[in-house]
Amino acid sequence: MIYPRLKVARYLLTENDVRFISIDDNEVHNLRNVCDEVFGEKNFVELHY
Repeated sequence: MIYPRLKVARYLLTENDVRFISIDDNEVHNLRNVCDEVFGEKNFVELHY
């Protein structure tokens, strides 16, 4: 459900933009996998609880 939205967001962001996503502990792993696929692992900065 979030995958298509992140794919669109990827093309709306510039090289210096930041994306903040709020999600509960039950789905954080799945979101991380989707974000790694869409944005690339090298673009992950921090997971903050």
